[in-house]
Amino acid sequence: MASLTQSKSCWVLRSIEEEREWRRAFINSPDKSVEREFAKAILSIESAEARTNIEKAVGYAQSMDYYHPGQSKEIYLAHPMRVAILYMYLVRPVDTDGVITALLHNVLEVSNVDSNKLACEVGINVAKAVEMLTIDRNQQWEKKYKEGYYAQLEAGPRFVRGVKVLDKLDNLFLLCLNPSDEIRGMYLREIEAWLIPLAERTLPKIVNYLQDLVADNWRIGYRPYGLHWDRNEAEDGAKGDKNES
Repeated sequence: MASLTQSKSCWVLRSIEEEREWRRAFINSPDKSVEREFAKAILSIESAEARTNIEKAVGYAQSMDYYHPGQSKEIYLAHPMRVAILYMYLVRPVDTDGVITALLHNVLEVSNVDSNKLACEVGINVAKAVEMLTIDRNQQWEKKYKEGYYAQLEAGPRFVRGVKVLDKLDNLFLLCLNPSDEIRGMYLREIEAWLIPLAERTLPKIVNYLQDLVADNWRIGYRPYGLHWDRNEAEDGAKGDKNES
């Protein structure tokens, strides 16, 4: 299975199985692994001023109260931190606003912070980027809405597109925990229709990995916490889902 490693000294993307297991294990037993990887990633930022601004944004993110059903604050924050890690390692040149946007990309949806408050704390560029990335959950599966949403991303700053691609990439590793065949199917079809083309124009180096990850999700279907499965059996069992796409 595909892996994408920048150097021997830093993690970027290991095999799909390793990445999925890391995230699953973290949910079952949160540890400091994400914070350690973030601390290593920030060292790749040459500008001391940029590192300071990113560290301030981390502190701001950690100070918020989040409303994400079924997840503790520690478990929730691991996701935006992983997206920021991926951004720091995979996007060149690194845009500081991109790293900070990655850290805060869901806050308008999962906290009481509004865009004005966000702009005061981290700047108007990040606030506008987070607004652009925030999905209207009442319309999220409507084709016309999604076409407009992705068209807006295409017309926006490159760093916003990069955050979107890496956000979806990170979410895909644990999509198999969603018990709804319908929702998983809609999610994967969205990736195929809009996100992969966005990645081809924004982060082409991860396209093959992303395609492999989508195919892997079609194969394994629903697999809850702690369940070890036979991959051949999973592939046979998920063919029907893919044929319905």
